[in-house]
Amino acid sequence: MRLPIEREVLAVDGKTMRGSLDDFKCLKAAHIASVFAAENRLTLAQVKT
Repeated sequence: MRLPIEREVLAVDGKTMRGSLDDFKCLKAAHIASVFAAENRLTLAQVKT
């Protein structure tokens, strides 16, 4: 007999920040990655690289 397992839906998203590239200072564009718990409408983590 199998019991149903409730699972949280996690949305993972990554974006490159527009205008963050700086050729003059040799800086690469900034990237942001985030994890969002859909059912609870809660951001679990956000990282800037």
